[in-house]
Amino acid sequence: MGKKILFVCTGNTCRSSMAEAIASKIISENGEKFADIFVTSAGTCALEGVQASNYAIKVVEENGLNLRDFKSKPINLDLIKEADLILTMTNSHKQQLLNLAPEAKEKVFLLKEFVQDLDHKESLQKRVESIYQRIKEKQENFFENHKETLQNLENKKKKLEEELSNVLAQFTALDQQLEQEIRKEREELKKIEKEIQHLEIDDPFGQPLEAYRTCYQELYKVIEKALNKIINHQ
Repeated sequence: MGKKILFVCTGNTCRSSMAEAIASKIISENGEKFADIFVTSAGTCALEGVQASNYAIKVVEENGLNLRDFKSKPINLDLIKEADLILTMTNSHKQQLLNLAPEAKEKVFLLKEFVQDLDHKESLQKRVESIYQRIKEKQENFFENHKETLQNLENKKKKLEEELSNVLAQFTALDQQLEQEIRKEREELKKIEKEIQHLEIDDPFGQPLEAYRTCYQELYKVIEKALNKIINHQ
């Protein structure tokens, strides 16, 4: 039974449409190797039936492909359910899909994330989830440990208007203490978010033709790696 790959971007007129065309080209040129792989694409904010952008059409034509008959389609639960593998251009696309279909977690990846060799390290998403969990636990412990203090301060705030400024100062001190406790996690999150950005495919929409050419070349290299990885792990 064939493996269905779904490429996803925002409008389905630039990145994911080019990705579908590139993948189709690689598959057709390596028939036996990728015979059981089928590709399609969609957009998280796409309209139904919109043509690919003019620059996307031009760039793929420069590389012997054709997007003139391409029509965009919006992502939906059926497309997510039918796909065996979903490859997104950005982390935002990935999160939107997971919000729509949490059960698809095991088959949704950033395109660049999928082709990386992550066997030797924790996936970036799992690391983010772990850090958020640690922050949540520290927040819960903090508020539990300071429950009485916070309650007393709240009562004073309500009863003694003249002491409001003093009470607020104590709240501020507690907030600063909490921020100090989770500072390490916040800094780690910033570093990971920067790393995640390197796994995203930049949107060329609204940019000069050269940006589309750059996007095409980047997509081609990553998709070729992705298709080979799929075959090697079957």
